[in-house]
Amino acid sequence: MNRTLVGALAAASIVTASLIAAAPAFASPPAKSQHAYVVLGDSLAVGVGASDPSLGYVPQVADFLAPNAPGHRVTLQSFAVSGDESGDLVAGQLPGALALINQRTGNHKFADDVAAITVDIGGNDVAGLIPVCSGGLTPACQAQIGTTLGTFAFNLNVTLAQLRAAAGPDTPIVVMTLYNSLANPGCPVNYLAGAADLVLEGGGPIPAGINDIIRVTAAAYDVRVAETYAIIGPTDVRPDCLHANDVGHAKVAQAFEAVLAD
Repeated sequence: MNRTLVGALAAASIVTASLIAAAPAFASPPAKSQHAYVVLGDSLAVGVGASDPSLGYVPQVADFLAPNAPGHRVTLQSFAVSGDESGDLVAGQLPGALALINQRTGNHKFADDVAAITVDIGGNDVAGLIPVCSGGLTPACQAQIGTTLGTFAFNLNVTLAQLRAAAGPDTPIVVMTLYNSLANPGCPVNYLAGAADLVLEGGGPIPAGINDIIRVTAAAYDVRVAETYAIIGPTDVRPDCLHANDVGHAKVAQAFEAVLAD
């Protein structure tokens, strides 16, 4: 072998060794992207009722989404606010969520996609009926129910229409039906649980309940529905007349996951 070739090989060996030495030890390939899981909602989405925030339904859904995005991270972007009614969501949560979604979808990079959007709202709208309806389904109570459901329908329509327009046709959007939060016997207004069922699912003097509104509005915008009304029972909710407990949060998560897995 001539001296020129030997010298070239030696130099190449030195460069290769230098590059290997400079590489960080135990380096792992970075994730390809950070898809977003966008959450809008009320205290349930914040995790209230769970014994630890990590046991709320939202972190559970986020954990479910991560393995379904191999090579990608899923970052949680929650706009949920405890106590929010549907009108509060439109005014306070929706603008920020739309800005984030538009930013991620507008650059046309798959790496920035929105993995999923979930919405739970309406529990506080319904809870606002309790003072007026504490005496039963009186004419004043029925009138307030009609006003509340009409306002909710308008706000949900605005919410889902704008989310779908921003996210495009392929992004999964899932909205939750409401469970009967008065069902726990320890709830001070448990005696209204029967009336609450009518407000939720309709019946008697209430032709269409809030869950009917959720289902119909969701279908109009190709939004899927996580059904929780039938699976959350008296032992799954706290006696605070509002929130799911750990078991309830797990069941809510499973309802969302079942839809997202489909």
